[in-house]
Amino acid sequence: FSVAPAELLEYLGVEFGVVGEGEEPLLRFMRAWPDQDSIGTIPGLVQRKNGAIQRTPREPYEFSDQGQHRDPGFAHAFETTGIPVRTRRGCNRKCSYCVEPLIEGRKYRFRETFDVVQELQTLAQSPGKIAKIFFADTEFNLPDEQYAIQLMQDITKAGLDSSFHFATQVAAKPFSREFAELAAELGLALIMSCESFADEVLAQNGIEYQQADIERALELCEQTGLDVTVNLIFGLPGETWESVEHTVQAMQRLGQAATRRYEYTVGGRIYPSTPLAGLAAAPGAEDHIHGPKHDDLLAPRFYCSPAPPLELKAHIDERLEFAMEFRNRVEPERFQ
Repeated sequence: FSVAPAELLEYLGVEFGVVGEGEEPLLRFMRAWPDQDSIGTIPGLVQRKNGAIQRTPREPYEFSDQGQHRDPGFAHAFETTGIPVRTRRGCNRKCSYCVEPLIEGRKYRFRETFDVVQELQTLAQSPGKIAKIFFADTEFNLPDEQYAIQLMQDITKAGLDSSFHFATQVAAKPFSREFAELAAELGLALIMSCESFADEVLAQNGIEYQQADIERALELCEQTGLDVTVNLIFGLPGETWESVEHTVQAMQRLGQAATRRYEYTVGGRIYPSTPLAGLAAAPGAEDHIHGPKHDDLLAPRFYCSPAPPLELKAHIDERLEFAMEFRNRVEPERFQ
């Protein structure tokens, strides 16, 4: 609902939805139902009323003691796939394809590091064997590294570094040696958002780092023994055959290793109200839009330049020694 609230309300044929973070609005809705006057005061609610779609202003979510009371019915899932732990909300970046600022807002809100450590201690003492913790933040090292550095120090000081296998997603910048060394000490596996090695593609899509920053971060990962998965997106606005070749050559030159691998997607999904939706509406962009034609963008449509997704994927596969195998079912005629 945060990405396209009115459109989704109509499409699903429901009466109410929540815009933004849903914990507090959903709880207040359940307490208020069916009192329509009380429901009308709930922040972040979108509803069908008097033949029109009405919205109430959002309120930013503030952390309390959430995360301490997990449903034991999910114990098997927690033990096999791990536990997501949030340490912050919000993102102030302007990456063209991303919906996180729409969902969580642009202002960062942090949990107290003490609360995060306390949650981890509770999980470590739980009856089941929980082995994996994923810090499910937009990027663990944003807007700067200071909070993440303090949190990693506190986790290690509490003796929890050997209790779990930790993982999270990070941006390629900021990425200091201090951050890398603490992450390595914690055993933190990284998914690094890089998107492209071509500076012109990064700049056009509002990404605040360059190839030199990516390579510097990867070098620090190698020096400290950090396990890192490099995440890339081919086909974003500004992508050309030359920039594709540039990124492929950088991947080949840097190579894979026991602690480095690459994951990539081809094309960026166009979500309403994102910068990518604006770029896709620019004159001349229609040649790079693929997927079912519709105005509300609820069904998947993708921006992919300089060729359709499957053609670009085939080209990358031919050039890359360690090409990815996509196992999802694909209907080629929908992406031409």
